[in-house]
Amino acid sequence: MVPTYILLALCIAFLWGIQPVIHKYLLKKINAITIMLISSMVYLFALLIKVSFSQTYTLFINDIRKLSPKDYLIITMTSVFSVFLANMIYYYILKDNETSIIVSLMYSAPIFTLLLSYLFLNERLEPVGIIGIFLIFLGVVCISLNNNTSKLFDSSNDIE
Repeated sequence: MVPTYILLALCIAFLWGIQPVIHKYLLKKINAITIMLISSMVYLFALLIKVSFSQTYTLFINDIRKLSPKDYLIITMTSVFSVFLANMIYYYILKDNETSIIVSLMYSAPIFTLLLSYLFLNERLEPVGIIGIFLIFLGVVCISLNNNTSKLFDSSNDIE
């Protein structure tokens, strides 16, 4: 039997996988900032509902009290760079490029996560992890070539 966390992770992968298709569709009609603003408002509203109707409210208040100014700075910088800036770049390149290529490059993030967690969190980097990095890289290359292979071998693109 497949463990629940694997099924849930695949569910997340599916949900994140349909997101760029929807975003690309919307980018044909509206500006990226509009998508980001509406998405952020809906996300905030959903979070407020979650916090209001669960035990999360007391946890949230307790966590707020525990945070130091340095913690607030870390959260702020992470939000600016990992969320806002990354999303701005994402929408900018998604609008005019192949969705599958952009997303496959984005989801090569485990390569960076594995290496950075090894360097900064002292997590283990074993041979199977290195093989995984290689396979992710190979997968990204293959997906990137998916829509461009015919262009590589098309002789009409050659400069005469």
